[in-house]
Amino acid sequence: ITADVRVNRFFTQTEWLPRLDHFWLGESLLDDTFTWYAHSSAGYARLQTATAPNDPVQAARWTPQEWEVPRSGERLATRQEIDWPFQFGPVKFVPYALGELAHWGQDIDGDALQRAYWQMGVRANLPMWAVNPAIESELWNVHGLAHKINFKGEFLVAEATRDLNQLPLYDPLDDDSIEAFRNRMPFYTFGTPDIPERFDPRSYAVRTGLAGWVTSPSTEVADDLMLLRLGAEQRWQTKRGRPGARRIIDWIVLDSHVSFFPEQSRDNFGTVAGMLDYNFRWHVGDRVTLASEGLFDFFRDGQQLISFGAFLARPPRGSLYLGMHLLDGPIQHSVVTASYSYRMSPKWVSTFGTSYDLRKSRNLGQNFSITRIGESLIVSAGFQVNAARDDVGVTLSIEPRFLHTSPLTRIGGVRIDPAGVRGLE
Repeated sequence: ITADVRVNRFFTQTEWLPRLDHFWLGESLLDDTFTWYAHSSAGYARLQTATAPNDPVQAARWTPQEWEVPRSGERLATRQEIDWPFQFGPVKFVPYALGELAHWGQDIDGDALQRAYWQMGVRANLPMWAVNPAIESELWNVHGLAHKINFKGEFLVAEATRDLNQLPLYDPLDDDSIEAFRNRMPFYTFGTPDIPERFDPRSYAVRTGLAGWVTSPSTEVADDLMLLRLGAEQRWQTKRGRPGARRIIDWIVLDSHVSFFPEQSRDNFGTVAGMLDYNFRWHVGDRVTLASEGLFDFFRDGQQLISFGAFLARPPRGSLYLGMHLLDGPIQHSVVTASYSYRMSPKWVSTFGTSYDLRKSRNLGQNFSITRIGESLIVSAGFQVNAARDDVGVTLSIEPRFLHTSPLTRIGGVRIDPAGVRGLE
């Protein structure tokens, strides 16, 4: 049971007065023949929209999103899924059926709306592995090698009796800062009062299959879809450590997925394939990791995103990161990022980060902090310079050290143990 009240008028937020959610996940039926998942929700929602900027110049460049309309009323929804997992040779299949019934007291036009949504499909997994204990390399610190791969696939068909555009987003997809950016995105990025549908976050969420989650964070996001998603998740594992006490670690990790849309004109803006992604990590040694990830769409002006970088960790002294982030599409940048954290002594830790956009030849910002580790308190002071916004800020935080789960107990990757864990200080 939750309740939410908006405090800041310049954010679009939903007030829940109150809201009840009930989840039932992984319930076995008929001696594990079927598995049942359920999420039911009931609440009274009041969508409070952001006020426009007072400055007339800023107000002229500010546009509310299509779903940002002041609406209120009850929302009742229940979403259920039945799975039938079974093994067919080496392949595990999971046919499933998902259905939802939902009611809103007010839609975009202020009228009551009911929606039925269903989705049917099948998921499949094929794991494979091979081991060669004879592979040895002192240079790469490899002692035996195991290659594990899991081929994944899912095909689904979904239909909704109501169009997604008929509903305000009582459950938003983005946080407040991203929504504030989207209010200005039409003017600065497209020069029009509206964001094209292919860049609408609701459309993106539908294409990712968000409506197929029983625990979806946004009840409103559900629409017609036909999708085939394929993927391969790979691990190359080896053993490291001193002889006689070696442990198994992931040496190289490479995951990749791609989606195909048979109804390409309706679901993917005229292209069959899309949402190609990869995630790569190579733990070269116990202290050095190379990492890269990417995400690509193939329709006009679709996102082309790549990032890569290197981590150096020397616990408990500190860590260092150097990386680059490339983005192509309506928004373009080539950003170099560097950061470090260093424990200068048992009592002092410093951190620093900087970013620079090579494409536009401009500084984006820096941040610096210094932290004193006391017997009872952790005191941190710092400053941030956001050159892109011409903004400067300072921070000061004082926290009891016994709160060992707080963010301050891991400063830039440097672990700060609770007082007394290493004896008398």
